[in-house]
Amino acid sequence: MHFRRNSLISEFQSGFTPGDSCINQLIHINDMILKSHDKLDDVLGCFLGLTRAFDTVWHRGLLYKLDRYGIKDHVNGSKLYSWFESYLDNRGHRVSIDGKVSSIRYVNSAVPQGSVLGPLLFLVYINDVTDGIESDIFLFADDTSIFKSGKDTVSMARTINSDLNKIALWAKRWKITINPTKTVSVLFSKRADPNTDFVVRLNNDIIKLSQHHKHLGLWLSSDGSWKKHIKEIATKARKRLGCISKHKYRLSRRSIEILYLTYVRPVMEYGNVLYDSANQEDLEILNNIEKEALRTITGARRRCNLELLYNEVKWPCLSKRRELQKIATLGKIIINNFPKYLVRDLPTFYSNTRNNRNNTFAIPAARTDYYTKSFVPDSVNLWNKLPPEIRGIKSYKALKARLKASNLKSVPKHFYHGDRRLNVLHTKLRLRCSDLNQDKYNIGISDTDLCICGEIETCEHYLLDCGSNLVAKVEMLDSIMEILVNKGLSMEEADDRLGVDLLLYGAPDLTFQENVLIFEKVQRFIGKTKRFDVIIN
Repeated sequence: MHFRRNSLISEFQSGFTPGDSCINQLIHINDMILKSHDKLDDVLGCFLGLTRAFDTVWHRGLLYKLDRYGIKDHVNGSKLYSWFESYLDNRGHRVSIDGKVSSIRYVNSAVPQGSVLGPLLFLVYINDVTDGIESDIFLFADDTSIFKSGKDTVSMARTINSDLNKIALWAKRWKITINPTKTVSVLFSKRADPNTDFVVRLNNDIIKLSQHHKHLGLWLSSDGSWKKHIKEIATKARKRLGCISKHKYRLSRRSIEILYLTYVRPVMEYGNVLYDSANQEDLEILNNIEKEALRTITGARRRCNLELLYNEVKWPCLSKRRELQKIATLGKIIINNFPKYLVRDLPTFYSNTRNNRNNTFAIPAARTDYYTKSFVPDSVNLWNKLPPEIRGIKSYKALKARLKASNLKSVPKHFYHGDRRLNVLHTKLRLRCSDLNQDKYNIGISDTDLCICGEIETCEHYLLDCGSNLVAKVEMLDSIMEILVNKGLSMEEADDRLGVDLLLYGAPDLTFQENVLIFEKVQRFIGKTKRFDVIIN
């Protein structure tokens, strides 16, 4: 493509740019703010609200800019400019309701949305808004933000106001409307009492100075904390999880798991490479939501051991997932050498020797803890700790696959099998949070760990040894013995294999169908004993 090949689109435009993303731009903005704080500087940011930007692209102005960027008719017969002119000319729209059609209204503005060319044409149209801007400016399609750092907030505001005036003149010339009521400024400062004796103006309108602003889906706070963002995503995630939890005994375990992984966890993990530096108290809010999700999926009770819960579903915990995401994000930047603005944020590569084959970075110098814990220093530190063979991977796809293979495991498919209620009771036995007296005693909700027969009521005692429900137990054990013998084991070998682990987990050397049959026998026994015929909690 002409515009990419000739680097005509601003490098600070992240929207509709292959290899770039909202998160990349947010990483850069956050790194810029925290680096300034590390030097005891403040940062004044202004986030502009453009009104219906895609719908107000002036066709004549767009054609002028296309010509300026080299889209022309040539003597060799190329009619590229004429093609674009024809593409934009004579466009109209009309409304059809119940078979009745309005007259056509022709338009001389707006890029065709839903088209392949629409986003590119918009980027071309807005591209020169960066010309002459003294502040740091960032674009994501029509989301425009400018930042100025320093120690004198009045001087910083003066620069911001000068740049806003330039942008306003640009917008007027190119028929773009900036809505001052949707434009927000934020003073990012670590000072206890920063100087706010300044005014940010757009034309003659005073721009509101806010403590928080949601930019590209992430709440940025003036004090640099992530409390507001975590509070917002936690509220949204809880509502979604609550809807799922209402049906936790109507839906299968697999269905609940898919719903959580599709509709809840992505809400909590957007921007996780950035908010990973939040204080533990705030992060614990998200941990508690995932704990509730784990209990909803497995049917476990509240005091269930967290390590056993994560082992049951085979997930890394949220903190480990943030760590892996940091490594993957940094690896993508390194491998693709893009976007350039983030490549420049990284410390010196191949730093230890002239030709460092270990692919490690110099750790960025930092004066403050909050910068040390931020994305660039922390992800670099994590990267340097990786084995050399992982750091040397040259494909992002291969890197992600290697990280996934090293850290993710699969739940045995037979764990999903069976009637939901019986499946939950079986799972609670594995998690040691069942209504067996030893389980209740160990988590502090029973005064005794004894069975009615006088022995300690362990899972092994309940499934194998207790004299209660003897007929049902013999039926279960004989059926499972038959499965093992049919597998080719001798009676003696089958008897040796027939232990509590087999009844709770199945066995990796058995087929899926054989494990399913064993689980069916165990769950049928659980149902027949009526030992857990109480409200499941």
